[in-house]
Amino acid sequence: RQKKEIVEARNSLDSLIFTVEKTMREQKIADDDKKTLDDALASARAKLSSNDVGVLKTAHSALEGEMHKVSQNLQQQGASQSSDSPQPQDTSSTSDSGKVVDAEFEESPPNN
Repeated sequence: RQKKEIVEARNSLDSLIFTVEKTMREQKIADDDKKTLDDALASARAKLSSNDVGVLKTAHSALEGEMHKVSQNLQQQGASQSSDSPQPQDTSSTSDSGKVVDAEFEESPPNN
């Protein structure tokens, strides 16, 4: 039973390490955040060989916490970039008064 817990904790940490590394490759992350994640990854990798479930879970929580901080920074960067770009004007079919006009029509036969 204890071995199972160790294996599950180790697999969970290993999976998180993989996810963080993948995110770092695919996202544009600020240099400060990269340094923070690199340090957290190094610490997590060092603890990956531990047979102590507590150590593995603590390493997982620490890396996960750093990743959450970086994710929040990425979301804020994305939000500020999207608010800086001009928004397209809505050119939907509304009249000058802002009301949508609903009308019925019939097609007339073509004149030959």
